Amino acid sequence: MFVKEIDALTEQLLPYIEKDPTSFTSPERFLSSAKALRTFCLLRAESIRRQLDGRLASETEHQLPEEQVDASAVSIEDLS
Repeated sequence: MFVKEIDALTEQLLPYIEKDPTSFTSPERFLSSAKALRTFCLLRAESIRRQLDGRLASETEHQLPEEQVDASAVSIEDLS
């Protein structure tokens, strides 16, 4: 599953980020972004599951707010 792949890649990349003094991000920020990506992917997968099983319309204009998956806790800044 994709979550395992995100976790595996995070684990593989972290040592390089920790050792690189020229890295554009800190290890803490990298881990925070990886966690946000993981959360976003899980929420997106849930939305797709709901669409496939008919609990959520596939077209946004036909979706009811109470049927949608709430991803408001994830911001684009968390992913950078």
